[in-house]
Amino acid sequence: MLGRERLSVVITGKSATLTYVGQCLEGGGHTTPPPSCYGRWQFADGSTASGTIHDSSVDYGDTVFASADRAYSSLGSAWSEAWPVYALMIMPVVVSAIVWVNHYRQDRRERTRQLRNPHADEPEPETGRTDSPGSPEERDEEAAVGGKETG
Repeated sequence: MLGRERLSVVITGKSATLTYVGQCLEGGGHTTPPPSCYGRWQFADGSTASGTIHDSSVDYGDTVFASADRAYSSLGSAWSEAWPVYALMIMPVVVSAIVWVNHYRQDRRERTRQLRNPHADEPEPETGRTDSPGSPEERDEEAAVGGKETG
């Protein structure tokens, strides 16, 4: 999964104390990797873990926000790396919700319009009246012109 490590630190991470810091890489420019160190840390329950510390300005005894294999100088640092991944995961859900709400509102407006004006879209009903030759109206007209009376 994209960014799984970053997300897991934010979700499962907790405070820990650094017991070893070494092999630090200074960086952070456009062409160099971000600053980091290798380290070991101990959690409040006594368990230990080791891995990459995503900050080079940490030292022995500092408190970090850590998971089983990654650590950050704070929860805010972990969030700053994790929020783009969360945003990418949440965006399709938000867009789908917006589309659904828009569709629902349009459907609701259409149903309301049809209830207020039920005959607007329906064709005119047939009255049974025809204008073909031989209709009662034409016969009456012919009779009046010809002076005949029909019965």
